[in-house]
Amino acid sequence: MLVALPKLIRDVYGGGAWLLGAVIASVAFGRITAAFMVGQLRLRRRGIIAFAADIVASLALLAFILPLPSNLLPVLGLVAGFMFGAGGGAFQTIWVTLLHELTPTEKLGRVASIDLLGSFCLQPLGFLVAGLVADSPGPAWVFFGAGLLNLALYTFPLFLPGIQEVN
Repeated sequence: MLVALPKLIRDVYGGGAWLLGAVIASVAFGRITAAFMVGQLRLRRRGIIAFAADIVASLALLAFILPLPSNLLPVLGLVAGFMFGAGGGAFQTIWVTLLHELTPTEKLGRVASIDLLGSFCLQPLGFLVAGLVADSPGPAWVFFGAGLLNLALYTFPLFLPGIQEVN
């Protein structure tokens, strides 16, 4: 999103800074909405819901590159952005809640540090690869590849008993 979205908006959608800002705002609005809803609801089967939410975010990445008429692309960007944000926001809220509920207090700092390290370690490589792909084949390929990769990575845990049993 950070690397390829500006190029996608300009090259594929034919939009400018206003559309980029609107799509980024819709992502943020989706994250806020999902975090608020997840925080207010008493969810059962949170492991399944968390990974299903990330599947929604993965499908939203694929939706960004749907071949629609140019007059519908801004609407597509706003809806896909909202769904991407909502999926990520729901997952993140559930993940952090479970991290605090299931980790003993005396180990929480260490576990949270390792969790963050794992989350941020591959970001520089991802930014580099996304930039190379966005420049060469084009930004749509970044969304296609990331959407498919995330879809596979977030579907697999749904079949693990440990994820299915988390309430």
